Amino acid sequence: MKDLSSRSTTLTSENNLLQTNSHVNFKMRTGEDVVGILIDKHDTSIEVANPIIVVIRPNEGLFVKSWNLLAEDEVIEVQLKDMYWCSKANKQAVEYYQKFLDEAQELLEDEDVDDEMYEDLLMSQVATKH
Repeated sequence: MKDLSSRSTTLTSENNLLQTNSHVNFKMRTGEDVVGILIDKHDTSIEVANPIIVVIRPNEGLFVKSWNLLAEDEVIEVQLKDMYWCSKANKQAVEYYQKFLDEAQELLEDEDVDDEMYEDLLMSQVATKH
């Protein structure tokens, strides 16, 4: 299989196709599909805010979950060498992303919801689409 890490570098830094503060989607070499907000781009990495994983399972549908649940910072740095590709997120990915963040924020603001329920949301599915 052709190594695409140099292409990812080109997409994010040389051609400036990706704009900061826009939604991005990238495929990790581990197989994870990630969506987040591009904060900054460097020669060998990108910084992404509030990344989520999009999981598609044929028998269970589609769901999203937090990718950096255990991190204190909302922004993480991801190495381009660890990605197959990185591109602008499509409309559907942005909708899933925003729905997840909106529901998480609602739970945070609801005083009747305990922290355990909030953590459950971050670790489990938001919506199943069949």
